[in-house]
Amino acid sequence: QDYVEDRNGNGQADTGEWSFNSANTDGIGLGDLQEYELTFNVMVNDPAQDYGNEQNSQFEPTLVVLDGNVVVAYVDSNQGIYAGGEADPSCVPGTPHFVGYAVSRNGGASFLDQGGPHPAPGEEGDYKGDFGDPVLAVDDERRIVYLCSNPSRFAGFQYGIRLWRSTDGGLAFSPPATLAPNVTGADKPWIAVDNYPGTGRHDVYAVVKGQVDTQGAWIVRSTDGQGSVWTSRAVRVTDASVAAHGPIIVVRPDHTVFLFWCDDPVGAGNLTIKALNLGTRAENAFSTPPNLPPPVTVSTITHPEFIVPLRRSNSAASSDYFRAFPMPVATVAPSSGHLYVALPDKGVGADQMDIYFTQSSDGVNWAPRVRVNNDTTSNDQWMPAMAVKPDGSQLFMAWYDRRLDPANNSLIDVYGVVVPLPTSGSLQSLFNFRIGTQSFPPVFAGTLITYNDLGYFDPVYPPFGVPLPFGDPNEDCIPTSSVYAHHVGEYNGAWADDVRVHLVWSDNRDDSFGTLVVRKQPNIRAIRLTWPAW
Repeated sequence: QDYVEDRNGNGQADTGEWSFNSANTDGIGLGDLQEYELTFNVMVNDPAQDYGNEQNSQFEPTLVVLDGNVVVAYVDSNQGIYAGGEADPSCVPGTPHFVGYAVSRNGGASFLDQGGPHPAPGEEGDYKGDFGDPVLAVDDERRIVYLCSNPSRFAGFQYGIRLWRSTDGGLAFSPPATLAPNVTGADKPWIAVDNYPGTGRHDVYAVVKGQVDTQGAWIVRSTDGQGSVWTSRAVRVTDASVAAHGPIIVVRPDHTVFLFWCDDPVGAGNLTIKALNLGTRAENAFSTPPNLPPPVTVSTITHPEFIVPLRRSNSAASSDYFRAFPMPVATVAPSSGHLYVALPDKGVGADQMDIYFTQSSDGVNWAPRVRVNNDTTSNDQWMPAMAVKPDGSQLFMAWYDRRLDPANNSLIDVYGVVVPLPTSGSLQSLFNFRIGTQSFPPVFAGTLITYNDLGYFDPVYPPFGVPLPFGDPNEDCIPTSSVYAHHVGEYNGAWADDVRVHLVWSDNRDDSFGTLVVRKQPNIRAIRLTWPAW
């Protein structure tokens, strides 16, 4: 720890020198140790595995830390299939593999790309592939790492949640199981483990957006202590009249389970962020019949639509945009059970997106949300990630930020803030620090003619109207829709322990190698930051 600044050079910690503020020599709110740590944006995936492959996108990272191992999972298009498998299967043969992972055995200083957790040939059974949105969780006493993802997008196989388990610290995963097989159109799963002492410890909960008889968020659980046996059918826990975007589960120290999501009435009212107390061990959901209380409004969303179009730059056409979403991220303080939510939403005037924060001690009464980023521009901030120190004394948030490109609102950086807890009122006086060491452009197919030419895009996420296979004018193949032309991912990941916080994000600074056209390639990068000793 860099708690001492020996300003007079006598080799001793004299009066007034033993403090974090003394180590904060430039007055920006971080000690010398933290500023040094931020100079390292560690590469997580191995770009060499993408050499010569037009399919070279990595995004949507998630992470856990167990016994010093930092395990990061992410979407990896390298082993995916064209257009995500939503085109005619006869044109895009193969099993879609979109989940990749990497492991650091030295606390996040370096990573080894492990490829994917996919079953070996002959062991696939009815697996039929996976389609990203990976999420990790860990049972810290049983030493089990859980990894879940979306199912395949092949027609007839888009059901349930893919689940892998690791019992060796995340180095290798068992063949996948399928949870919630009754849920079709499954998307955006989440998984959480109860790590608190008492009845309920080792329970595992998974939730996914999808449909059975009606739309909603659907939950399953495992109470066998190993995550091996699950409820056979998922239970709907949100109202059927709304779309429940981005459902997230957190478990409090008293074993109560909370669900958060973006509630979309689909043209019938404002978007809102909702919280729902599922009860101790989620019994409100799994009782017969379910006995769910009304959800609580955490925050009202100003944006009228769930998809927020952020243009490539201020000068780009209105149709040349990537998609951002006002989905929440949520976490809980293990020491107190206090709940924290961060979300992106519209700023003032022309400002399309800012980061906002709210908190609750009971999950029922929520503080008025406050703006987190303190820039004076009208540029975009979006996709927050958040983690809380286990003792509940500090909270870390990070997000994408365009403040350093005030004229064009194009180049992207990663910014963060450390919030001392407890906190109330404005966060505008807290220092926003730059995490990324290099700005990078947005990378997506979009609608520019240049980016429709072969080689200018990853064919897994193609622009509109491209025949697949890649560049094949086979008239029997259906040209691509526009569903992925604007796709850049939906989340980054953060994790905290008593000593430091870890952040992983998708970063577009690097050039591709061996591709038809040299273009920017999304890779996963990471930092580890020691908690400031305030």
